[in-house]
Amino acid sequence: MGVYQYSDDALLNQRVGNLRVISPNCFIPEYRNLFLSSKEDEILKKAWGGAQPNISPSTICDFDIPLPPVNEQSRIVLAVSKCMSIVDFISREGEEIEASIDKAKVKILELAIHGKLVPQNPADEPAIELLKYINPAFKPSDNLHYEDYPLGWQDVTLKEVISLYSGRDLEPALCNTEHRGIPYLVGASCIEGNAISVYRWTEYPEVVAKRDDVLLSCKGTVGEVLLNTLGDVHIARQFMAIRSKASQLILPEYIELIIKASIEKLKRAARGIIPGISREDILELTVGIPPLAEQKRILLKIIESEDSLSQISKSISD
Repeated sequence: MGVYQYSDDALLNQRVGNLRVISPNCFIPEYRNLFLSSKEDEILKKAWGGAQPNISPSTICDFDIPLPPVNEQSRIVLAVSKCMSIVDFISREGEEIEASIDKAKVKILELAIHGKLVPQNPADEPAIELLKYINPAFKPSDNLHYEDYPLGWQDVTLKEVISLYSGRDLEPALCNTEHRGIPYLVGASCIEGNAISVYRWTEYPEVVAKRDDVLLSCKGTVGEVLLNTLGDVHIARQFMAIRSKASQLILPEYIELIIKASIEKLKRAARGIIPGISREDILELTVGIPPLAEQKRILLKIIESEDSLSQISKSISD
């Protein structure tokens, strides 16, 4: 949402709606702007569609607006403006630290997938043995660009350790909002931070993603990554589900780590008018697999590091 500030008339295409105040004498535009800003999350949740969610004019028009007297509207706008100026000042103070925290998180992931986050234990069963459990005929490829991984690690293309499932859009008639059936994830907005939000359900019998699959938004808004903790879910074509071929050997949480650490590379490879990550981009990704015991040590260390960084971030916001 934005406010048009120019004096010249402008043309709008079908993707833009214009919410014009009919009578500024009883409903001031600045109060309208505050109200709409307060509804951003609700509007997004009501949007329908996969790669390009839409919101209908009738849905917007159905919102109830608490309308105080016009003089109180002006006082509210002024009070909010003063509060926001204070919030902006505090936010600027914390931005530099938050940026450093974000860089630290990226660096931790980078160290993790290259075997530099935790020490190795020579007694760990080498990763090549894990790969032979998955595929008894497994042999290291001579075609891979080998990196300097620690002893016990093994280079593979991701397709050797995961199965990849593409999402499928459902007709509106197959969906409901009454919690009947299984969750249906329709877009990247369903992944918020470290949580999955469900706005639609379906009784359609096909299940595309299962518990412990890594969900990746791969069309439109690309790069949202989260481990599925819901159980059986149906995913729209904006998602892919990445499943470990042997979840007891190549841990789903470690697969999630690999995807998160590789996400900028995958996003740069996205193509099309509506950017999309292809199946090949994921399946041909070259990664290092550590021994199972080291996977567990890495994941534990990341949890400890993220807890520490979260405490710093919380102290800034408080």
